Amino acid sequence: MPDTPKMEFFIDQGRIVTLLFNNPQTGVNNFGPWYRYAVESGGSEMCIFASDGLHKQLSEYGKDAVVEIIKEEYEPDKTRFNVIPQEGTTTRSAMNVDNTPKNGSSSPDWDKINADKTADIHKQVCLKLAVQLHGTSKTVLTRDEIASIESNMYALLEILDNNNTPF
Repeated sequence: MPDTPKMEFFIDQGRIVTLLFNNPQTGVNNFGPWYRYAVESGGSEMCIFASDGLHKQLSEYGKDAVVEIIKEEYEPDKTRFNVIPQEGTTTRSAMNVDNTPKNGSSSPDWDKINADKTADIHKQVCLKLAVQLHGTSKTVLTRDEIASIESNMYALLEILDNNNTPF
């Protein structure tokens, strides 16, 4: 496909693309290995010659994945790429061999993800409060002190999550 135009990237300007194949074309030249991705963008087929860093990120996705590629300058004259999956796009590690999601759904369960994050944050807050209630700045605690902190943490967690009976 020598007539396929090469996609250009400009600093801080994202390009949304759809990967057309599961894997890039590869080869080696005087500069080392190269990776050529066939993509569709804005209704046109184009190709991307990916750097090692961009290739590592794009290789997480397969055919029909829709991603945004952003070229970022992180230091003067130094750039890197950031690949952001678009809604409905999952990584290969989240997919079965037959390209169906491992969890059996077509998209991530955001309600569960958010509930898990909220529960984790609640636990961290309650642990912090339980340590403050204990009132010590010691770096080594006895088993009894740890058990007391843990008990207080779970009691506070019950209150925070509203799982206890009214007083």
